[in-house]
Amino acid sequence: MSQSSELRGGAGFSYEGLVASTFLAALLTRAGQRPLNISINTVKLQQSPFGSPLDDIIIVYDEPNATEMHIQVKRSLRISAAKTNKDFREIIVNSWKTFKAPSNRDGHDHYGGATDTISRSSIRKLRKVTQAAQHSHDEAVFFSRNKENDTASKDFDATIKIITTILSEAKIKHTNLELFTFLKKLVILEFDVMVPESNIPSNTINELRHVLQSPDRAPDLWHHLNSIARAGGGQSATYSQASLKALLHPLFTFKDLSPAAALATSNSLVQNLAPDLKPTTCDIAISYTKTQHTRVALIALITTNDPTGLAQEIKSWKYKIERSPFLNSQQKASTKAMSLTQLFERPELANIVLHDLATTSFSAYIYYGKVSEGTESEPDILKNKLLATSLLHRLSKKSETTELIHSEIERIHSLVETAKNDIQKKYHRALDAQISKNHNINRKELIELADLTASIVADHLNNEDPTSPQGYIGYIKSRIRYGENIISGEKHKRDRNPLA
Repeated sequence: MSQSSELRGGAGFSYEGLVASTFLAALLTRAGQRPLNISINTVKLQQSPFGSPLDDIIIVYDEPNATEMHIQVKRSLRISAAKTNKDFREIIVNSWKTFKAPSNRDGHDHYGGATDTISRSSIRKLRKVTQAAQHSHDEAVFFSRNKENDTASKDFDATIKIITTILSEAKIKHTNLELFTFLKKLVILEFDVMVPESNIPSNTINELRHVLQSPDRAPDLWHHLNSIARAGGGQSATYSQASLKALLHPLFTFKDLSPAAALATSNSLVQNLAPDLKPTTCDIAISYTKTQHTRVALIALITTNDPTGLAQEIKSWKYKIERSPFLNSQQKASTKAMSLTQLFERPELANIVLHDLATTSFSAYIYYGKVSEGTESEPDILKNKLLATSLLHRLSKKSETTELIHSEIERIHSLVETAKNDIQKKYHRALDAQISKNHNINRKELIELADLTASIVADHLNNEDPTSPQGYIGYIKSRIRYGENIISGEKHKRDRNPLA
């Protein structure tokens, strides 16, 4: 007797739901999905009532063959033929059934599993076998790879033995040609969405920002997709982009990203450009940092058109840490006097709010110089040049009007006045930007965010070892709009020569 989809959606479904949510998000963003790396047009959940052996998630790619990928989701997975290893055995046997299904008569479909935890060594060995199948024109070439007496051929044999043992003990007979063809489409995908340091939720949220009419609601949309995935798993649901948007209406509204709409928007922008177009009002926070052994000096400049909202969000991070069930009372007490940068220096605290850092809306502009790169390497000269360049660039923007500048940098008043005078002379524009006082609302939180951004980027620039950990740069790189090395002239934008 088959289980209902509601029962099957029980144990471990929080993880399965997060995996399903990433595919639902991909329906909306049209982001390419593995292994074809093209967009998808359908997501199906818990499809065993309709005869699908791998029933957890099925996605349909947006291409002429309507290629599908069928996956079973497991929180952890071990690649072995041990009789007690029921999860991997189930995936291989049901993948074979999917491979032999009448619906896959053209052999386009992919099948396998998705997991959060798996041995790096074993997944690497399996992928070498499946890649070898993909890059062999026939089974004779493929199986000849075990002829060499080296470690690679032994790993190849051992991995093939795992698969054939599982098939044999399931009483599945096969030829070498069938096994070779089966392995071409076998996939094991890694979705580490449950660990605090995972980039998958934050990257997905940032992709959702681009399709929403209100980008700041992307975190809400992500959580809503989690709920839809959980409910959909209990109903053997299927979703297209249109049906998913209908389900989300009117809570969320989406941009029309069709080519015709893009052209109309472009024409509208051209027609409506005018000298008196009202600029966006914003606040700026500026931080200066210099790495401990003086190799990198850096200015981080943060802008936001919602300073109060951003400051409240930063306050909520600290409140979240203070309320965390993972910290004892002594740890919580020690955090009260810490700055944002000090909190992020302790991984057990940073991990609690990394997701929030990755999804908070702000813009960062980076100006830096490396001491060894030019003659103007004295700290004071370099610092002044960094401040002068960054202030002139940001304050001269016609599309933005800066109301308040938040900074604890010495001489910030005179530097801002110099920048304002230069803009008056060069562009004939008078600026009314003011320096905030210590008692000003939002000042403390915005400066702390600028300090944290400066610290993260300086650590990244100072790390020349590509194999070493890259710190927290991955959590803010989507907010770095522009960077410039003021000594070498090297410029960085998000879409060209990105800083991170």
